Amino acid sequence: DTPPKVMKRSPLVYPELARRQGVSGHVTMNVLIDESGNVEDVEIIESEPEEIFDLKADSTIRRWKFEPATYNGKKVKVWAMQKIVFKLD
Repeated sequence: DTPPKVMKRSPLVYPELARRQGVSGHVTMNVLIDESGNVEDVEIIESEPEEIFDLKADSTIRRWKFEPATYNGKKVKVWAMQKIVFKLD
């Protein structure tokens, strides 16, 4: 039995308003990963600061590709927690 693993991350687009204001933060999400390794659904669990990065985090993680989880040797659909950090360089 193995958990899903990130195989391909899409580039993170920083929200322009947050960039101009010098705001950093993070979004923690529950992500439903199907048997093919695609993101099927996303639920925002927590974001700091609230709502500023939610849309970008959601749209970004939906383009990620995962190696699917397995249970008893078979690929299965599972919920997994992921955190995306938005930090200015």
